[in-house]
Amino acid sequence: MEPGDDDFLRGLYATTRADEMVATGWDPAQVASFLDMQWRAQHTAYARRHPTSDHAVIVADGRAAGRLWVARGPSEIRIVDISLLPAEQGRGIGTQLLEELQAEAKESDRVLTLSVASDNARARALYLRLGFDVVAVEAGYQLMEWVPEGG
Repeated sequence: MEPGDDDFLRGLYATTRADEMVATGWDPAQVASFLDMQWRAQHTAYARRHPTSDHAVIVADGRAAGRLWVARGPSEIRIVDISLLPAEQGRGIGTQLLEELQAEAKESDRVLTLSVASDNARARALYLRLGFDVVAVEAGYQLMEWVPEGG
């Protein structure tokens, strides 16, 4: 992460909540204030919950395309967050990153886990296609895991 990445990450976060914000009927200043507050709260919560985690801007074709936040433990690799700009989705970037994390999990004999919003059909379909299974559902999210063969 670079010091100047915050502006990109705030904008990326806003794209993940765009549909929800349209439904509020708020004016642009209210939306911007709310999204900034929510982005800061999410960032702080992730950092507190996963203090030794890695987070990075995903770069594709020389430009910022998304973010990946991963926490590695002794028996689990946790994808804390993976987000791509809408224009970067469907280009294989997410699949490539997930397959790399699956290879790391297999090599180190760890389970790969993530949570996804139950209403995020596109992401859930990707995870299912890559062999993740739903292991729990709570508060509008599905906990999914991928277990290396023989694990």
